[in-house]
Amino acid sequence: PAQPRPVWTTGKRLLDDELSQRRRTRDADLEVFSDHHIFYGGPDGGANLTMLHPHGHLRGCVAVRPGLYYGGDLAHAAALVRDNEAEASDFVFYKGRVDWRPGELSGEMEFGEWVHAAVEGAAWPPVGLMPRTA
Repeated sequence: PAQPRPVWTTGKRLLDDELSQRRRTRDADLEVFSDHHIFYGGPDGGANLTMLHPHGHLRGCVAVRPGLYYGGDLAHAAALVRDNEAEASDFVFYKGRVDWRPGELSGEMEFGEWVHAAVEGAAWPPVGLMPRTA
């Protein structure tokens, strides 16, 4: 008698279902910020999206200065907004950035291309944020 053939699976359907669920979750997180502009951050790292905000308790964020934080968990940020613990307008997004080699920024500041600005206690998001979008 013939032996039954084993049934093998790659798990593709399970993977597709998992990816689809993650996509729906990600879309729900992004929907909170759907009316935001994405600002131009510079010519380097164009595939990256940077989030700046005043919420130091956001998972994964890094302090830039007191009251200003870089990055963090987008799903956590969306949850803070949905739970009324933060305003969507607290979060500003940038596509790209500017990278400098050692000493390059100092040289550009000497030429007046950049200025050092006092930021202690400055409003966030900054008043008059440049409207150049990515």
